[in-house]
Amino acid sequence: MQAQVADVENQLQEKAQADKKAAQKIERAERKSEILQDTLAETSKYADEKAKQAEQLKHSLAGAKTNHDNPMAGFSKMFKDPAMKEMIKSQQKAVMGR
Repeated sequence: MQAQVADVENQLQEKAQADKKAAQKIERAERKSEILQDTLAETSKYADEKAKQAEQLKHSLAGAKTNHDNPMAGFSKMFKDPAMKEMIKSQQKAVMGR
C-alpha cells in the first residue's frame, strides 16, 4: 500500500511538472502572439501609408502627363490663382493710369 501511495505521489509530481511546462509554453506562445500582432499592425500601417503615397504619386504623374501633353495648362492654372489675378489687375491699372 505504501508503494502504491509513493507511486501515486510520483505520478502527481510528474503531472504537476508537465502542467508547469505546459503553462510556460502557453505563456511563451501568448507573448509571441502579442509580438506578431504588434508587428502585423505596424506593417499594415506602413503598407497603408505607402499605398497613399503611391496613389498621390499616381495622381501627380497623371497631372504631369496632362501638363506635358498641353503646355498651356500651366498658364491656365497660373491665371486661375487669385494672387496672380490681383497682380494682373494692379499692372493693368498702372498701365491704364498713364
